[in-house]
Amino acid sequence: MLRRHSRVGEAAARRRKAGGKLAVGRRSATQDEWRAIVAQVRTRAGDRCEIATHDHPGCDPHHVKPRSLGGEDSAGNVIWICRFHHEQVDFPFKKGRLVIVPTTAGRFAWRIVYAENKWVAPQVVA
Repeated sequence: MLRRHSRVGEAAARRRKAGGKLAVGRRSATQDEWRAIVAQVRTRAGDRCEIATHDHPGCDPHHVKPRSLGGEDSAGNVIWICRFHHEQVDFPFKKGRLVIVPTTAGRFAWRIVYAENKWVAPQVVA
């Protein structure tokens, strides 16, 4: 069994506390840069969910293309969505997954995709 000398995320917490990058190994925004990106996205959205454009408490930023898949920390890759839609992005395709695709100049196309599994889910074309 692999034994860790520190808890998961402890090194990242130390980097952030020192004002450093959020991640190691790929380009990442600093905390100040991330705050500026979030403020820009929130202003663009008018503090409303960008999917349904309704006033809903608890909106948060969401990476359209996840950083783990090569997405970047930029306003063009971040959307302001409510908790309901944030959960729907991770729904199984059988229940209807919300798929968001960036288009141009900070705009996004989205639709609900139903499929048997992720391998047969159709590709969303913007």
